[in-house]
Amino acid sequence: MGRVTQPARGRSGELRIELGSPGMTALHKVGLAGLWMTLDYFERAGIQLPGDWERCAHGVVLRWGEGGPGPFIKALIQESFRIDAHGLIWLMALGPPADHLAGAITLHEAMLSTFLQHGRSRGADPANQPGGSVADPTEEEPQPLPPFQRVFWYKHQKAADDLLGAEDCLLPRPVSGWLYPGGVVRHSAYERQSALVEPPERWLALLFAPVGAIFFRIQYRGEGVRPQFALVLPEIADLEAYAELRRFLMAQKTPLLTVSGTSEAGWRLLAQARLRGYLSAIDVSACRVMAFGNVPWSSQQKTRVEVFPIPHASRAALDVYQAAWGCLGPRWVQPHEPGATPYLYVSPALDRVARNLTAGQPWYAGCSQLMTVPSSRKALMVHDRGGLYAMIRETLAQHQPERIFVETCHEAWRRTLGRLSERAQRERLDFAALAAREQERLRSSLARCKNAETLRETVMDFWSRSGPLPTLQEHWAEMLPFFTPQRWHLARDLALLALASYKGDVQAQPRAGGDGAGENPQTATTNLGAEAAGSTH
Repeated sequence: MGRVTQPARGRSGELRIELGSPGMTALHKVGLAGLWMTLDYFERAGIQLPGDWERCAHGVVLRWGEGGPGPFIKALIQESFRIDAHGLIWLMALGPPADHLAGAITLHEAMLSTFLQHGRSRGADPANQPGGSVADPTEEEPQPLPPFQRVFWYKHQKAADDLLGAEDCLLPRPVSGWLYPGGVVRHSAYERQSALVEPPERWLALLFAPVGAIFFRIQYRGEGVRPQFALVLPEIADLEAYAELRRFLMAQKTPLLTVSGTSEAGWRLLAQARLRGYLSAIDVSACRVMAFGNVPWSSQQKTRVEVFPIPHASRAALDVYQAAWGCLGPRWVQPHEPGATPYLYVSPALDRVARNLTAGQPWYAGCSQLMTVPSSRKALMVHDRGGLYAMIRETLAQHQPERIFVETCHEAWRRTLGRLSERAQRERLDFAALAAREQERLRSSLARCKNAETLRETVMDFWSRSGPLPTLQEHWAEMLPFFTPQRWHLARDLALLALASYKGDVQAQPRAGGDGAGENPQTATTNLGAEAAGSTH
């Protein structure tokens, strides 16, 4: 029976796998964590194998008797990888899928899109005819759990044949895509020469990588290739502490397991590790995220479309991301249509914030790009007005020039709405239509600015048309540096951020969610009419 202790060295009939061993990549290390968790589960469940093992915070030692490694390895694999009655992949170390259905379905679909994406690596329902369904007995998810492809077998269950071979012994073995996503034969004419080959200890670590790896579903609103699942590979420092973090994330609901892009998946993991006190389990300087999605030249497969490293996550940067999560985090939205099913909204701003933090830039940098793409622009201006406003107030100091710039734009826009409201009343026009056209004209003018001169002309025209602006009159000297060649990009981002985040009276405008998240831009603008009418010059 296994036990937690410090492994001895140099004994025959054993296989030693350690975090610090040569050749251990991030994927090998999460695989070692998966093996560690599996053995821990066997100990707690009283499952006996024809062998023995030892676990410590930095490694695992497997031992077998005179019968050789065959019986032990076969029993280990047979007990570790199963399928439940609904056709869901059941990794024993993570518990029965019924105990955490949202996490189990995310894991199941992510494995089919990463490790098991090739048809020869699993037997499953056709992708366009998923036959699996399961109901959440707790009904904590407002949206029904999605149907899924039932699995009848998968390659990990038969891995003993690949690892042991016909000779039933442990030798270096080739590595296929189902074992190492993205690791393939470089040239089919020289398959033996260009294939990846691993010694048995690292091969076994890769086998358990799906157990230790952390998966997120990606809800992407940008242009180009759309990633669908993220595989996060942190640099593990302590196997026991990391196992607790992995189990915690497995038990979470859909909002926590859904991100807006590749980079946010890594920051989501680091932020949750920090919040739950598990940050010691990973090294924040070496988190890596792999994203998988469809590409035009290979629509039948999920290709590794991006590898995003997070080289450093400082305490200050984590503070900013946690503020963004609090202001803009995923939430269920109830459409206005009677009987419509709630849907999960994930802000595209979160991935932009995560990428900026990784690059050491202000969190709002690149807002102009979000405001250019129609899908992300609509999301920001319909769902995220309140969240962006709260983010500005929480992360930008009151006397910080960036916040003063945004407040000046807010004040100018408020006065513009007041002027339009007066005109609509005087000429019997539709105020919502007037405000929407003016908003789009201003957004388009700002987005088209290509240098400091054009931005200065656009912003000065916007401010001057609004009449006297007390904030600008008091802080005009602090605004001048924003129109220099060095800072005009950030000024454009701030101006568009101000347009997207304006919500009138803070007390009167609720945050997007179940209370008003479905309103359209014209309705949102109309709600500001009464407040804006008293703001004319």
